[in-house]
Amino acid sequence: MQEFLKRYSELFFFAPLWMFVGAIFAPAGYLLVFGTLIYWYTRQKYEFFIIAFILFLILADARSSGLGFVQSLRIPLLFFLMFFALEAMYRGVFGVKKLFFYSLPFFATAFFCLLFSPVFAMGFAKTASYFFLIFIVLHYWPYIIIKTRSRILVDVAYFITFFATGALITYVVYPAPVTWHPGTPMASYKGMFSNPNGLGLYSTLMVPFTFIMSHIFVKKKKLLYFATTILTISAFLADSRTAMGCLLFFFIFYFFYVYFRNTESVIRRRIGKWATRILWFVFIPMGVAILVFIGVSDLVIMLGLGEVLEVQTIDSGAGRFVAWQHAIEGIEKNGWWIGRGFHYDVQYFRDMKDILAMLGHSGGTHNSYLSLILDVGLLGLICFLFFLGMMLKQIKGEAKNFIVPYLVVILFSSNFEAWLASSINYVTIFFYLTIILLIYFDEFKAAHLEEYKDKLKPS
Repeated sequence: MQEFLKRYSELFFFAPLWMFVGAIFAPAGYLLVFGTLIYWYTRQKYEFFIIAFILFLILADARSSGLGFVQSLRIPLLFFLMFFALEAMYRGVFGVKKLFFYSLPFFATAFFCLLFSPVFAMGFAKTASYFFLIFIVLHYWPYIIIKTRSRILVDVAYFITFFATGALITYVVYPAPVTWHPGTPMASYKGMFSNPNGLGLYSTLMVPFTFIMSHIFVKKKKLLYFATTILTISAFLADSRTAMGCLLFFFIFYFFYVYFRNTESVIRRRIGKWATRILWFVFIPMGVAILVFIGVSDLVIMLGLGEVLEVQTIDSGAGRFVAWQHAIEGIEKNGWWIGRGFHYDVQYFRDMKDILAMLGHSGGTHNSYLSLILDVGLLGLICFLFFLGMMLKQIKGEAKNFIVPYLVVILFSSNFEAWLASSINYVTIFFYLTIILLIYFDEFKAAHLEEYKDKLKPS
């Protein structure tokens, strides 16, 4: 941790300065940020871009007073990263990857849908930002990660651990700043985010990320296990049922797909093979049958978890069922196959917020699939799932065992939150970063071990 803080001392100096200047006069804040990025670029401190971008994505969700500047800074930061990526490609550092072409049908559909958008300017900005994000993640980030011998990924883990631990310490010492509705029966731990759902989503994506990293950065297992533990505790303190369900599924499927398969023991692999079959063909069908015949609410009460899981809100899906119903009505009105461009889902629910508030709902669709259909239509969703499938197809070797555990988390959480339909948030960025982690699993592991060997060499 000391080495991490020393390496990024400039970032920890400039970041508060950016926010202070930006809160007073936004144009001056932009100039200061861009000047700092150019300064880092001339000194080839490429890893600073990734850490700074992640920092601002997280702070943008805090919605605290004075952070409006941070929220509006995300897209300009992404544009700068895109410029750096194109400049590196121009220098011949890397070429356009074949995998990127599989995303083009999705983006072609997304840009076409903007022709029907009532919020064209915002929709175009979101579509372009998603395009830039995919290009950067597939090209520029693997280049930086390998260039730094995968050290940047460990730095990201330090960064995650630093803020998650700091928030938990604050919760113990002075809980009000990190608590949602403090002093009321609705009080829940929210960490550095605007509400417990934000922290729950963050933990949902971060736990698989840090845990998968522990299988790559074997010399940093203690740090990564600690980060996984802190994030898991955060999810439980946030009372996020979606997060708790996702993490439970992840570790169950990890046990069957990774623990039993990543071994030289023939007996253990054979047990794992049969255990996986029993999981899919016995336990899961039995679980579904129990939920159908007993009901979710009654089952929760029978298990004595009614208070912990807030059973009174389960039957209504905490307002999500209302949102899904209205989203489907909007889709049927506009047509299933072609949407009305990115950001339409946000505008659609914003226009109905007063009506929905009376029905016990606040926010958007709370469903990534419905959000994508509203925005880019069923055709766009199919193209997106095709691109996701082609990314997963690139995963080879030991990393293949993580596909099912991670995919279960993504598909489940996407059914209850709309994060996958947005590029400029702290969740989507780690989704793609984890995919890159799996695609380059062996290369990153080799680079990490090589760096460790170099440190052991006598000077």
